[in-house]
Amino acid sequence: MLTKEFAQRSELSEKQVRKIVQHLEERGYHLNKTEYRGREATDFKEEDIELFQEIAERVAQTNSYDLAFEALEKEKDFLQVI
Repeated sequence: MLTKEFAQRSELSEKQVRKIVQHLEERGYHLNKTEYRGREATDFKEEDIELFQEIAERVAQTNSYDLAFEALEKEKDFLQVI
């Protein structure tokens, strides 16, 4: 599913979804990709919803994507989640 549909299903804004994707990719995590209208797009899965909601919730608590990711990486083996 593409960003717009994923954002609606996960009850996040498209901007939040894009920002989380950006931070995941900066940390070396690889998300599934697909081609949409001749461009590469993230191919979200239903099971990604809970993860993105958890990240967004942590960002809201810390007011920082970096702090949110650091906390989540310490709490759980984040590489296995993605």
